[in-house]
Amino acid sequence: MKTLRMIGMALLAVLMCVNFNSCSNDENEILQQDEEIMVSLGLGGEISVSESPLSRAEAEVKPDLYGIQIYSLPNSSESSTTEYTPYAYGLFDDISNIKISLNKGYKYKVAVLLIKDGKNKVHFKDPEYDTPFDIALENKFILNTTEKIHFDAGISVSGSTINSSQQFFYAEAEKYYGETTDFIPSEENNNIDIYMKKMFFGGKFVAENLTEGTLTIKFDNIVAPQINIVPSQKTATRIFSIRNCTTIYYKDDSSAICTLSVQIIWTKADGAEIPLGTHSIKFKRNKMHTITIKIADITSSPGLDLELEDTEMSEEGSTTIENGEIVDTNIGTEGE
Repeated sequence: MKTLRMIGMALLAVLMCVNFNSCSNDENEILQQDEEIMVSLGLGGEISVSESPLSRAEAEVKPDLYGIQIYSLPNSSESSTTEYTPYAYGLFDDISNIKISLNKGYKYKVAVLLIKDGKNKVHFKDPEYDTPFDIALENKFILNTTEKIHFDAGISVSGSTINSSQQFFYAEAEKYYGETTDFIPSEENNNIDIYMKKMFFGGKFVAENLTEGTLTIKFDNIVAPQINIVPSQKTATRIFSIRNCTTIYYKDDSSAICTLSVQIIWTKADGAEIPLGTHSIKFKRNKMHTITIKIADITSSPGLDLELEDTEMSEEGSTTIENGEIVDTNIGTEGE
């Protein structure tokens, strides 16, 4: 009897050793699958970087906002998952030394949205910055499976009253967007480079023969802020951000076009409003468009000539709109 008890205890000890080794092997496999690589993030492309030294006061002021969303996908042919899912997000005002740990065995997509002077452009609702971010500025990544950054949204700007806001599809702001896909982290591949593109265009509105009252440039209600020109000004220049970044990013320069409906109204000094037509105008990414509004016979029944110049910030081209009829020579024909 004693001998049988000893044999049973020996068998139990052997089984415990086998189970312990099995568990240890499983844990090692999990650790190997979840091994992490620390990677850094760098931005390039059309983004401008000043190399001149900053004063201490300038260095402390960081008005730009960077919204970053990271997605992951198992890097295995055996995985049933075929689409990227959210992995982490963060809002930053300094990316000089930004890093994140990524798991081996996965590939990643990284998307970045930069709004220049974002702290002053985007409405702040404590503790978050409003659309397109809707998250707090923490200068760190939050691991989360929810997509937080709204890359194709407009921008919510502060309204006319305290704590109010208004969202514009084409807000007056300089916006940049960039992304990279299928990044596989390793000891040798530990830096993610993002090519950033300008997601904005310019509009220069010139009023000729305006001697009294106000010339008003109106867009659809949520599209862009209204512009007013008075005789002492003659000209109004604006930068408009582009809403659908993820689509425009992959278009070539000839087809990266946004079509806006522009309504022009002349309000005379006595308050009488004279509509000068509604025009569908095509704006190209990263180009300044000069719209010259020529008001003929302003003292009686006004006529209207519009002249458009499509310029790449310095090189001029031209398109003319005469008597409300568009003659398009330089601006493409595709709209968004």
